[in-house]
Amino acid sequence: MKQNLLFDVLEIHNAPDFGFPERQLAQNLAFRKAKFGVLESCAQSVKETSKLYCYYKMDRPFLRVAPFKVEIVRFNPLAVLFRNVIVDEEIERIQELAKPKLARATVQNSQTGQLETASYRISKSAWLKASADEVVERINTRLNWMTNLEMETAEELQIANYGIGGHYDPHYDFARKEEKKAFSDLGTGNRIATALFYFTQPEKGGYTVINCKL
Repeated sequence: MKQNLLFDVLEIHNAPDFGFPERQLAQNLAFRKAKFGVLESCAQSVKETSKLYCYYKMDRPFLRVAPFKVEIVRFNPLAVLFRNVIVDEEIERIQELAKPKLARATVQNSQTGQLETASYRISKSAWLKASADEVVERINTRLNWMTNLEMETAEELQIANYGIGGHYDPHYDFARKEEKKAFSDLGTGNRIATALFYFTQPEKGGYTVINCKL
């Protein structure tokens, strides 16, 4: 009896299971995009987009003179774009400080809490303390002004270099409730926000995708 190759071939699973639920979410979204041509769950309605706006942030004395340009991109989850908040001289200094410290980036094992390399994160990273240079301290102060979040419990400034072909698969920056040992060595609690500065703009790639509410 001739096999129907369309329906009788067994499903092949050749992707390793790393135990990360966000990987499955990403695969589901990719399938929906391939099937329907658009991530309709990520599209904002006219009612939602009508509530988005831009403004000058001037709630600190210094910002009355040099306000931040702020764009609300999405409310749920909140995504905010700050424009022109770092200058070339600061970027060059941070790169100079980070270059000798760059090493293969690691992830935290959700079971053991230990840091280890992973195939789904291909990049180099370095960490800079505020005391490393006045530019780092200045950026930390600026982050406080941008977000109104205290920096005492913030992590060190992380510099990431993805290079050619580098990537970081879908992931959560914060620890989920089942990850009891995450960030335990820091003693500062869970992450509540992520701020990204873009130092360079490659000709191709270089995107950061922030998922919609799932």
